[in-house]
Amino acid sequence: MTEDHPERTPAAATTILAALAAGHTPTKAATAAGLTLAELRRWQADDVRFADRMADALDAGTDLLEDEVFRRAVIGVETPIVNRKTGEIEGYATKYSDMLLVRLLGARNPTRWREASRGASPGDVATAPAGMGLDLSGLTLEEQRTFRDLLARAEQRAAERAQTIRQSRATRSDLSLH
Repeated sequence: MTEDHPERTPAAATTILAALAAGHTPTKAATAAGLTLAELRRWQADDVRFADRMADALDAGTDLLEDEVFRRAVIGVETPIVNRKTGEIEGYATKYSDMLLVRLLGARNPTRWREASRGASPGDVATAPAGMGLDLSGLTLEEQRTFRDLLARAEQRAAERAQTIRQSRATRSDLSLH
């Protein structure tokens, strides 16, 4: 805390660093400490030690978020299967995020999973379908086929889910008309 900046207290620093380490944005961290983002940025620019602590907290928060992305993409999320008539839970299904998995691969191995905009055009043979913007040229033909099959299955699951949602909405709409 200084005379020029009474908001720069140890408690405010702790609040900011804890929020960043929990994965929150700098804006959210600043607000939690009663500051504006501009005030936080000035503090960061004025105090190298605080800026270093902020960078460490941001890294910790990013690690936390990456762990959550991994969980959703690879381990999956258990979702209840609910009987539409009784509303009772009949079991659980594990749902995975193919989009997050592709993003993880891009972060882990950018050379192999780089975006097509860096070389391949959407019409190239080694480009992912539907203009996804991925260059698959670093993969073998068998790996490209496997990737395309996974994408096709993901698209099919998405289409089935969309159909289920449409049917559910139609059923609710029909019930509300009677």
